[in-house]
Amino acid sequence: MGSDVADMLARLRGGAIDRQREYDQVQLHRISARPGSRASRIAAAQACLSPIQTGGLRRVPVPGSSPASSGHSLSPMSATSPSFCLQQGTLLSLAARRRVTLPGTLEITKPPPQKGIRKLEQGEKIFDLYYWEEVLQEAGDGGKVVVCKPRDSKEQGFNYVMKIRSKESLKNEMGEEEFVRCQLRMLNFSPRPGVMHVHEMLEDDKFYYIVMDKARGGSLFYSLLSEHKDGIMPINAVRNLAKEILEAVALIHREGILHRDIKPDNLVVQLHNDPASPGSKVKKVTIIDFDHADTEFIPHSPTNRRKHCYGTARFNAPEAFLGEYSASSDLYSVGAILYLLLTGRMPYPDNFFDEQDQEAKSPKHTKHMMNKVYEQMQAFRVDLTPGLLGEHEECKDFCQSLIAFEPEDRFESAEEALSHRWFGAEGV
Repeated sequence: MGSDVADMLARLRGGAIDRQREYDQVQLHRISARPGSRASRIAAAQACLSPIQTGGLRRVPVPGSSPASSGHSLSPMSATSPSFCLQQGTLLSLAARRRVTLPGTLEITKPPPQKGIRKLEQGEKIFDLYYWEEVLQEAGDGGKVVVCKPRDSKEQGFNYVMKIRSKESLKNEMGEEEFVRCQLRMLNFSPRPGVMHVHEMLEDDKFYYIVMDKARGGSLFYSLLSEHKDGIMPINAVRNLAKEILEAVALIHREGILHRDIKPDNLVVQLHNDPASPGSKVKKVTIIDFDHADTEFIPHSPTNRRKHCYGTARFNAPEAFLGEYSASSDLYSVGAILYLLLTGRMPYPDNFFDEQDQEAKSPKHTKHMMNKVYEQMQAFRVDLTPGLLGEHEECKDFCQSLIAFEPEDRFESAEEALSHRWFGAEGV
């Protein structure tokens, strides 16, 4: 399995480079490249950087360096000269991975070593490494989930959560390779607020073990009920919550990840140190469970149709039942959560999804069920008048732009959603 993991990591790294190049090209074509425009300067910067894409060091002339020191003859500065590119400070994804050192050197910084799956030794058991008493989930789609701590830890508390997934169940679902790819991606995702940090991934002959931080603020609904004991959220609290969720979604989308299963159960509340008040903690909504994620997502790329429908039916975008996923489908799921908090019910009737919840008899039957759900949702008009929605026009417009039936009628990105005027309103 060790060599398999090494091969998979190599493919992931190679694929990430290819996807980034493709994304850079898509972005360049989306912007008008008029002479002297920002896009033309980006293109010029890419031309400067292209010789070093294969690695190594290359010295480039900058003001104040001599031909002898740079190894190049200097020519008058132009819009395509390397010194112009450096002076403009053009920020490219490729350039961001390289450190500029003066005089006149672009130096490639090595990426941090990639983490892999730790294989338990012969005769070694997971109980030898981790101890737990509390079981959060005994079985289900996500496998067994426990609250644990390392055996060799001096900490008194149980500060980690371990997910235990059966290899046999993953093979039966024909999803083991995709599951491993998702977990490795999140294992190597740099720790940031809004996304649950994964510490370690282990395996033996029968199971995978994924160890992550414990959500110190509890589940989303537990936290909300603790804060709003009457079960009623003020509109400002709903707005702040929507903002935090969208910020987390924007983060993973920028990193090339579609979650494909955003729902209340996959949102928890984490506590972070408050920089404005030493010793105090602030709450932050955090996304968990990337088991069904697409870790090869390219923003603004065409939507690809998949063979499977991922996620949880009642929070799925209509097009997800046709196997189509995009940034817009994740945003729909955020909108469904917002609708639930504002109205106390889901956008579509539960009976639309009753048959879909049943075990499928065949691929043909599954496709028929999915098409039926899609058609029912298409014919239904979502009510945007109940609860707080009917009282706040800005909020209503915002929610409508998240849960619109057609993807093109929704926000194009989480960043666009965050720029909506509702977030600039006070007491509205």
